Amino acid sequence: MDSYTISIIAIVLSPVIAVWVGQVLQNRAKRREDKMDILKVLMKCRADIFCCFDKDMPENASKEVYTSLNLIELVFINSSDVIEKGRSLISFMNEFAARNKENDGVLLSAGEFTKKQAEFNNKFWELVNAINKDLDHTPLSNE
Repeated sequence: MDSYTISIIAIVLSPVIAVWVGQVLQNRAKRREDKMDILKVLMKCRADIFCCFDKDMPENASKEVYTSLNLIELVFINSSDVIEKGRSLISFMNEFAARNKENDGVLLSAGEFTKKQAEFNNKFWELVNAINKDLDHTPLSNE
């Protein structure tokens, strides 16, 4: 190939390659933004989530939290640790809600309540730190 042909090929392919690289970078940024959105909702609503042990979670927080938890498997498709911890938290919340429904909302004993709240707290922070690890952030503290 002579230099003229190479120049023509470079002129034709340069915009195509630039668009492709730009799209790859946009997709990566969008995936990261989706992950950050889930983390933000969990952190923003954590007080509402924790209070759901003695009363219902506010409706607006409930929608955001459950939507975010349900999106974990889709958004973190390549992170089995995040998916596992998300499933564990959802399962715990569903079991707790079912138990409350069976007992007509009767509160747990003080000892049981403290134990369940601590278990929930651990599961919540395990999920948050798994998300942070996936995002290459430092772990957060629950203190």
